[in-house]
Amino acid sequence: YQISEVIGKDIIQMVVLPEFHPKIQEHIVKNTTGPIEVVAKRKDGSTFPVEIEAKDFAYKDDVFRVAAVRDISERKKAELIIQQQNDKLKKLNADKDKFMQILAHDLRNPFNSILGFTSLLVENLRDYTVEEVEERLTEMYSTTQKTYSLLEDLLLWSKSQAGKLPFEPQKADVYGVCSEIIIQAKLQLESKGIIIHCFSSKPVFVKADLNMFKTVIRNLLSNAIKFTNPQGAIR
Repeated sequence: YQISEVIGKDIIQMVVLPEFHPKIQEHIVKNTTGPIEVVAKRKDGSTFPVEIEAKDFAYKDDVFRVAAVRDISERKKAELIIQQQNDKLKKLNADKDKFMQILAHDLRNPFNSILGFTSLLVENLRDYTVEEVEERLTEMYSTTQKTYSLLEDLLLWSKSQAGKLPFEPQKADVYGVCSEIIIQAKLQLESKGIIIHCFSSKPVFVKADLNMFKTVIRNLLSNAIKFTNPQGAIR
């Protein structure tokens, strides 16, 4: 606006959007101190956020109210960026917590198996034959290999969640993936005497990221084992 366009005019009525007029009026009536934020409009109709701060000055028998109106567009942009960054950090923390839960969930059973074999060896070493010791060590070695493979899969998955690993969908054989996960869970199944049936009437393929797909199937099977009664069956 030109100076001539605003002299003698009610500047609030002129530049502040109508929906904010009651807020300003309440501020004036209550004589509240401090600035208030409203939305103003330019002569061309575009809008922008402003901060209004008014002060009263006494002069002789009159009181004059002087208001400063500041354009806070840049501050609002900065606040929005900070909020977006905070939201991103919250999501990253939530993803990290989720990953740690999955990691603990998927590694608990293999480590329990390793601890069980170790305990058997410690308690019965003098009574076991060389063949029995070799058998237990072979089982421990096999479990350790599978646990390491599992950990590698989970670390790859965590990288993908953090955006450090590209999502790479590919054709995956559902039966083949399930069979691989079942082999990894062999000790868990045997410890509860659970029989597992994995079957397909025809080849089934999906398009998926292999690491993510394995993590999902592994999690489902682990839960199935956990909630199946001893000597039960999983299909």
